[in-house]
Amino acid sequence: MFLKALNIPGSGLTAEQYRLNLIAQNISNVETTRTEKGGAYKRKLPIYQENTGEIQESAFQSHLRKAVHTRLSALHRSSELYAVPKNPAGTGRRFPQAGNSISLGNSGVRIPKVIEDPTPGKMVYDPGHPDANEEGYVEYPNVEMVQEMINMMGASRSYEANVQVVNAMKAMAARALEIGR
Repeated sequence: MFLKALNIPGSGLTAEQYRLNLIAQNISNVETTRTEKGGAYKRKLPIYQENTGEIQESAFQSHLRKAVHTRLSALHRSSELYAVPKNPAGTGRRFPQAGNSISLGNSGVRIPKVIEDPTPGKMVYDPGHPDANEEGYVEYPNVEMVQEMINMMGASRSYEANVQVVNAMKAMAARALEIGR
């Protein structure tokens, strides 16, 4: 359960790191007037989405599940004080079978796609520029440095908050282990 819970702040850390990389890319292209697609660079924005996908059980998880099942079954046979946990869905299976998908429920956030900001770039009169149009205007990227710095501070603070959640979870797990001694 503890490791499943780490998926939430872990996915937040990954998403915010990706967001910081996009912000850095936007800042580094603030003067790019020509791209491979043609035209000025367009600011990139991440789209966040709740991660409710399913994951495949790894070989280690499969072996661990089998070992736990074997141990719990032996304990159940030797004493009525121990019971093998049942699947809450009531399917009769005690544990997921190897290779089956495991639903993590609400397991954090993901970035399924990155979009380009549709806001038009700023037009600057510079008839000597190689990318100038017929009227002498050059389209510069729609990247505003102030907005990117604000976004960077927000992403950095979100990253730090997720790190604090991970540290708090580690501390709680360590305390729980101390209680069991």
